[in-house]
Amino acid sequence: MEQRVQPLRVWKKHWIALAKAEANLLPWGAGIAALLFFAVKLHLSPLYLPLGLALSIVLTAMAWQFLDWWNDDYVLLCDRVMNVTRLPWQGEKNIEAAFEAIQSISVYQTGFWRRLLGYGDLVIETAGKRAIYWQYIPHPNGVKEAIHQAQEAFILAQKREEQEALYEAVRRGMEEALLKMSGVM
Repeated sequence: MEQRVQPLRVWKKHWIALAKAEANLLPWGAGIAALLFFAVKLHLSPLYLPLGLALSIVLTAMAWQFLDWWNDDYVLLCDRVMNVTRLPWQGEKNIEAAFEAIQSISVYQTGFWRRLLGYGDLVIETAGKRAIYWQYIPHPNGVKEAIHQAQEAFILAQKREEQEALYEAVRRGMEEALLKMSGVM
């Protein structure tokens, strides 16, 4: 059984990603709600059901867009990065890259609104795999720095483990050699 690792950081997409997705549905919902309001005011009961049904469809689509936005995570673990996508009834899809495989991280924050609202895209280039795209990430330069810091900490921990293993092997070898020399073995 694979042991679950606690994330160092988890990022959600910037709220502007949700606003862009909902912007297509909002005028429809507002228009249908206005028509339903006037149908009720004017006692046009044959329009209640179709307008109510249309409004519920639009609200369901808006709820789906919200769930889609809410369930996408960008995760930084102690040894890798992950893009986690979850959708109701469709399960979870993970795209990940181990720190050893990451070759470069690029930040794209072009445009006035992206800089003003503090979001952008990260492209994580990996060895032998396709790139991982983190879209609409808040404060992308800070995220890139956090990934680099975690990567450095991981490399230092690996080197420390290798040094400790080497030290232990040398210590055991010296003990065995001393025991042979003293004739105990």
